[in-house]
Amino acid sequence: MTKLKKIYFDGKGYAQDLIDRKNEFSQEEVDIANKLNFTPIDSISFENYQEQTYCDIKIGDNYFEAISIEYLYTSITKKTKTILYPSHNPTPNPGALY
Repeated sequence: MTKLKKIYFDGKGYAQDLIDRKNEFSQEEVDIANKLNFTPIDSISFENYQEQTYCDIKIGDNYFEAISIEYLYTSITKKTKTILYPSHNPTPNPGALY
């Protein structure tokens, strides 16, 4: 299992999508999304809207609803666990056992 430490919001991509879709949006919403480009998300909740997974996110005092998960990014690094096996004792004849 991988624990995500931070999830980032692609604000510029989301803002461009708002403009491209020509949905109702305010210039203020576009400006805020651009300003918050790749800012860590404070809270997130996943919702099912029209049989597709979207999320509601909060960054500071800003709240965005029904954001597609394509605008979420994270960094995942794989950590390998180092196991130290006991090696032979470098001391010759420890405790006169041989």
